Amino acid sequence: MSMVYFWVVIMGYLMFAAIFITVVSIKAQVAQKAEFTVKTLFANTLFTHLCVSMASTYALYLVMSILFFDPWHMFTSVCILCMHFAVYTN
Repeated sequence: MSMVYFWVVIMGYLMFAAIFITVVSIKAQVAQKAEFTVKTLFANTLFTHLCVSMASTYALYLVMSILFFDPWHMFTSVCILCMHFAVYTN
C-alpha cells in the first residue's frame, strides 16, 4: 500500500510541475511583450516544447487506438486521459 501512496505523491507533483511551468512561461511572455498574441506565445521555447510534447502524446495515443480498432476508447475516456497524460510530458 505504501507504493500506491508513493505514486500518488509523484503524480501529484508532476501535475503541479506541468501546470506551474505553463503558468510561468505564459507570465514571462506577457511581461516581455506589450502586445500578447498566440504567435508571441509560441515564440517561447519552453511553452512550445510543452505543447509539442502534449500534442505528440495525444496523437500517438489516437493512432494506437485506431490501429488496435478501439478508437471509441479515446473518446469515452478523454477526460481521464487529458488529466493522466499531461503529466507524462516531463
